[in-house]
Amino acid sequence: MISASPDRFDSLQLIQLTLSLLKKQDAVIPLELQEAFMSILGQARDLIHDPHAAMVGNVDLKPEAIALALMMKREADLADSIELITTFDDIEPQTVDSVLSYIESRVAS
Repeated sequence: MISASPDRFDSLQLIQLTLSLLKKQDAVIPLELQEAFMSILGQARDLIHDPHAAMVGNVDLKPEAIALALMMKREADLADSIELITTFDDIEPQTVDSVLSYIESRVAS
């Protein structure tokens, strides 16, 4: 089902914004943005691991999570990087760089 979805990566602005802010050393990232970011990553991971279970009864499934899951399904390195993000406070700078670089290259194309 996910594989049949069209490429729609223009809905990842929230992910891009959050990662861009994480690159800035003195940026203050609001808690609401942190929670939304982690929610999208969690939903995307759930879609990759068990798409049916992730979609059944989930009225709050975000379009960003679907777009990110599509990217993760097509790019193993991106999926591996996303899997490394378990808490917002422990995101490694190299993970931020690799995920942001990949998303920006896909959105730009």
